[in-house]
Formats: sequence, C-alpha cells, structure tokens
Amino acid sequence: MRRMAERLHGLPVVVLANGYKKGLTIDQINNEGNYEPFNCRFATRKEQARNSRRNRLIKIGKIIKPLCVWAEQTGIKWYVLRSRVEANWPEHRLLEPVNQRR
Repeated sequence: MRRMAERLHGLPVVVLANGYKKGLTIDQINNEGNYEPFNCRFATRKEQARNSRRNRLIKIGKIIKPLCVWAEQTGIKWYVLRSRVEANWPEHRLLEPVNQRR
C-alpha cells in the first residue's frame, strides 16, 4: 500500500485502505481532476474502462451512456451501434433490432 501511495503523490494510506478489495484498482471519479481523496474511488477494470475519455458517449433522448453500455443493455453488438452512429442514423433508430439474415 505504501508504494502505491507514493506513486499517487502522497495520497494517504488511510484513503487507500478505505474501501479496497482484492481485484479493485484506484480510479479518478472526474478524469479532469487530480488524484485527490475526494476524486478517487476503487473500481473494477470494467468500471474504469467506462470512465475513460476514449469512450464514445451516445445520447438517446435525454439519456447519455457509453456505446458499450447501450450495447450491453440492448443486446445489439457494439460494432453495429458504432456503425449506425458513424452512418449518422437518427437517434430514435439507433436501438432498433438488427434484422436477421435468412
């Protein structure tokens, strides 16, 4: 824990020990902020991947989610959604079921 704290510019070991479980890593809540106690949490790799600047955020109605979350929740493959977004499909059609070939 001490080595991790040193790498994070002196983030107190107490903060690191609070909420840590095996398999979790430290994550910034706000990517624009610093690694400070109020801006850090322990998260799974999946949660961290979804909190990345590289994620493509998709707005449907008033709801904004990463493309991968829309795909997971709807069962539509991520690459199908990405293709639809890149082809400028209207937002009301993005989540239409995929036509199955016969």
